[in-house]
Amino acid sequence: AATVKAKVADSDLAGKDTTWALSVDYTAGATTITAFATDNYDFAGNDSLGLGAAYDLGGGAAVKGGVVDNGFDTIADLGMTFAF
Repeated sequence: AATVKAKVADSDLAGKDTTWALSVDYTAGATTITAFATDNYDFAGNDSLGLGAAYDLGGGAAVKGGVVDNGFDTIADLGMTFAF
């Protein structure tokens, strides 16, 4: 019921040469909950944390929403998706 994804990247940016991301998806019935954290390439320490949810309505329709704190702002969204 759970999926874990991880990413590590190495670059030659001065002062910060490694970044990472980690996410976890958990599905229970028609609902999927996603949480993630990232260590970004910036120097200001504004790493991101997020939490989202999706509910499958059937027939290709879903309600999806989430909240992200990117170190500067907290951003939220909510909407519907349709697949034909």
